[in-house]
Amino acid sequence: MAKARTFEQVGSRCALALGVVAVLVGAAAVLVVLRAAEVPAVAWVADIPPGAWIGWALASFVVVAAHVATWSARSHALAVEHGMIPRWSVTWATYAWFVPVLNFVLPFSMLLQRFRSYRVIAKKAMRWLQALFVGTALLWAWIAAGVVPEAKDRWLPLAVAATALCLWRLRGIVASLTRIQTDVATDQPRLPA
Repeated sequence: MAKARTFEQVGSRCALALGVVAVLVGAAAVLVVLRAAEVPAVAWVADIPPGAWIGWALASFVVVAAHVATWSARSHALAVEHGMIPRWSVTWATYAWFVPVLNFVLPFSMLLQRFRSYRVIAKKAMRWLQALFVGTALLWAWIAAGVVPEAKDRWLPLAVAATALCLWRLRGIVASLTRIQTDVATDQPRLPA
């Protein structure tokens, strides 16, 4: 039987997964921009079939989703153990990231509540991440809907770069909250977020 991971390990793995995928998505954004600029050194990017890009994106989403869901559930449960009175259950903390439309509000509200329960002011950082998340999702929806015929060619690099930035920022929030919660759980002095 496998040994259960500590919350610190879950948080570190989640932050690592988010960071790796953010860097890979950022690299993809650079390739898309260079290809759009018709740089000869990256002409090979045009030969990659769209299915490969979609498959890679879906695999990355599954990896990130599994790590974020696991971390969110453990983080919420740990905060409840340390006296937080939640408005939402652990189940909602886990799956709110994946419920369309609600995922624009609930996860960020829950994260903000967790920060508040540890007396850490993170409202500005959380609102910035929420705005970035909503903007990125709306940009992808606009591209997918084909509102403007050339939207895909023009806005795809921005959408990919915004996705990378969103993942990177979420990595920072996960790492900060994990550090705070771990310090409180082990009764160590807290560092600012």
